[in-house]
Amino acid sequence: MEEKIVVYPDDVNEYHYNCQVWKFSHGAWWYSGEGRFCENLEQVMEYAKKRKLLLEFR
Repeated sequence: MEEKIVVYPDDVNEYHYNCQVWKFSHGAWWYSGEGRFCENLEQVMEYAKKRKLLLEFR
């Protein structure tokens, strides 16, 4: 199963990046309900490296 992390900026909370794990299934990408909020881009990159997933910024 293919997976990626989709990153959404969040200027409202102290955690400025919403990192959602998306999975490809049945011909479409779906949010899997897992992920994490990060304070900065360094944390985003560390999370992606730990999960060994590509990032997509929206």
